[in-house]
Amino acid sequence: MALVSELCFLPALIAMKMKGVTLENLEATFTSDPQTALVLMLVFLACSIPAVYFGFCWMFALPLVVDKGLSFWPAMQLSRNKVLQHPWRIGVLLAVAGIYGFSGALLFGIGILFTLPLYFGIKLALYEAIFRQD
Repeated sequence: MALVSELCFLPALIAMKMKGVTLENLEATFTSDPQTALVLMLVFLACSIPAVYFGFCWMFALPLVVDKGLSFWPAMQLSRNKVLQHPWRIGVLLAVAGIYGFSGALLFGIGILFTLPLYFGIKLALYEAIFRQD
């Protein structure tokens, strides 16, 4: 799952290579050439859309492998099918959990100790609610 999500950023890395931008000169390029910076940021933004989509669709793949004993590809397909049947239900609850997680990170990282278990609890409650009948 991570490999496919990371491959979504391949066009952005190619664009960086074509413009001669490396990690060492990234800041200098952004300050000296704002047009190149804007193009690279737009390319990275465009590449992040499919990466987020795949991450969202395959969020239950690992629990399906562990719980139901599926191999990776059927688990990814089943996860995508079920998530696309309930996109608003899942999206809203994960957004709420993400807001709590972000606010926890703002509290000097200590809040993460409380909000990260909340996020995983919400995710597993969603898993139970969606896959209980299967």
